[in-house]
Amino acid sequence: MKRQRHAITSIARVATCSNSTNQMHGSGVNRMRKPNVKPVLLSAEQMQAIRNIQERERQRSNLGVAPTVHQIARGLMAKALASLASEGA
Repeated sequence: MKRQRHAITSIARVATCSNSTNQMHGSGVNRMRKPNVKPVLLSAEQMQAIRNIQERERQRSNLGVAPTVHQIARGLMAKALASLASEGA
């Protein structure tokens, strides 16, 4: 039996900072930095649009690789916010 997805919303984690990797501190202890991400609810249609972008990028790639859903969502959000900022200027 196929697992059914909820058609109402899907969750994508959108990072607000790319510095969520391990960091070496002065003491030489390697501590995990807490990722600075927040969950964002997207409709099923929005998730499908992102998957379509992902597949299009995979087709364009010579190696058949594509950006992750998270990378695409962050890129779209950055473009939307930049567009809004330029409208207000």
